[in-house]
Amino acid sequence: MAANNFDREERVVYLRDEYLPRNLSLLQTFNALVVAFNSSIPDNVRPFFDPGVQLTTLGPPTTYFGIDDVMNYLTGIMQREPHPFFDPGQTPTPGAGPATVSGQGLWSDSDTPHAHIRYIFTFVLSNGAWRVTNLWGTPA
Repeated sequence: MAANNFDREERVVYLRDEYLPRNLSLLQTFNALVVAFNSSIPDNVRPFFDPGVQLTTLGPPTTYFGIDDVMNYLTGIMQREPHPFFDPGQTPTPGAGPATVSGQGLWSDSDTPHAHIRYIFTFVLSNGAWRVTNLWGTPA
């Protein structure tokens, strides 16, 4: 099991943008996003995303553009059983630039149970909070 423990049952509710945590480090924001995602409640993750966010699925790779398309995709997979779950593995690594987090972790959903993946999340600092602009993953 990874060093980080992201409990599937933990529920974090950020119903509106103003509840997005401010003044957190990039890694603290990433960890809060993982907890929000693993709650399987779409409204928990939406505030973490930049309006122009892009998400590329594991396979076959499909890219969703913009917050509405990304949220439609995530809402769809969050409603399936088993709920998707992301464990980022050991402490992720901030990238060479100031706004990327990458690593190897475990992804699980109804189509891909327990897949080891490589991932890169790109963030932008906006109004005192880090927001995701790109989510990318590939099988490790």
